[in-house]
Amino acid sequence: MFTWHDHVMDQRPGALAPPIEPMLAKAMSVTDLTSLRNVAFEPKWDGFRCLLFRTGQGIVMQGRGRSRTPGDDYIDLAYAFPEIVAAAAAQLPVGVVLDGEIVAIREGRLDFALLSSRLRPRSEAAGPSIRRLALEAPAELLVFDVLACPEPVMDKPFATRRARLEALAVGWAEPLLLTPSTTDPRIAAGWFERFESSGVDGLIVKPDGEPYAPGKRTQGKIKHQRTADVVVAGWREQVSKDGCVVVGSLLLGMHDASGGLHFVGGASAFTARARAELLHTIAPFVADDDRAHPWTSGDDVRTPGGASRWSKGKDWRPLSPSLVAEVSYDQVESGRFRHAAGFVRWRPDREASSCTFEQVPTLEASSIEDLLQP
Repeated sequence: MFTWHDHVMDQRPGALAPPIEPMLAKAMSVTDLTSLRNVAFEPKWDGFRCLLFRTGQGIVMQGRGRSRTPGDDYIDLAYAFPEIVAAAAAQLPVGVVLDGEIVAIREGRLDFALLSSRLRPRSEAAGPSIRRLALEAPAELLVFDVLACPEPVMDKPFATRRARLEALAVGWAEPLLLTPSTTDPRIAAGWFERFESSGVDGLIVKPDGEPYAPGKRTQGKIKHQRTADVVVAGWREQVSKDGCVVVGSLLLGMHDASGGLHFVGGASAFTARARAELLHTIAPFVADDDRAHPWTSGDDVRTPGGASRWSKGKDWRPLSPSLVAEVSYDQVESGRFRHAAGFVRWRPDREASSCTFEQVPTLEASSIEDLLQP
């Protein structure tokens, strides 16, 4: 029986073993895909990156980042996704190493919140909660590269690795899925426009002559980018290196059709100098009476969460909901920004009441299953 917890690696000469840093991508500003030469395009997924190792003793699903468990130098996600472990053990030859993205698909779209619910404490490995979640919220592994099949191919150009991957994927069944790839910029542009509503995060651009370069940003990524005016209605503090309280993040809101102010996300990518300056900028807007704030007064609106592992123990502080800023964002999901917004500029010429959800474009409905059809 193949299990996640046996980390004895394949002992054959030249066999790949974790940890291996995944190949990365850097942002590209491209408006005409036809200007790109000798590249392949793939959908950019928004899930958990995973390097999957099929060893003679079991399956390792190496995630991003470093493990907090003493003695482990990488994160193994296999305990949380037994359905992928079983499929990989049954369908992959020993020695294969794949690069892909773990995703959850619900009602034809990628659902990151559902996927996040799959991450349980490691102490629950092989327990009833993980088995139940595997049945109720099954995940898929969308594979887009191969490092060994089973002979190592990291030094081969991407075009060669893709051909090897396609041959390897013949006969695969869910939850193992092959990521679509095309060299036709018109097809890629169609993916970019048509499947945003189903959760596709943009495009990955892969030079077809590049070897697999661990930790290097030799690939490109093109993401949807838009701007919106938002109400800066709260903030979270951060302690600077010199011990001073500065702004850690700004909390952002938009009004619904009835005038209710809903929390839509935060902006937190600021320099140390900007964090200190922001404290002075927001000082005139510090709310005198927290009880009158729309996020604390009991209004039927979405509000920021309290202290959590994401907010690092810091509760939020309200601001008078009259300060307006322009921010950049890529996607809105379930009424909030999918990722952290980017601060663009203050908008003193805008009324807070003008910051409404009407700014968010309505996307044509699509289903991720249509993109994944062979």
